[in-house]
Amino acid sequence: MMLFNLILDDLGLKGLNEKQRIDYFEILEERHGRKYTILTLVN
Repeated sequence: MMLFNLILDDLGLKGLNEKQRIDYFEILEERHGRKYTILTLVN
């Protein structure tokens, strides 16, 4: 069994445009409940 982890680091440092937001949510939706995803946010 192979695991494919996705780590999104420092998300939020720069605002996303509309296309980037759509792409981001499509990636998260595709991975939801099936693969590990780690988000780090900077405030």
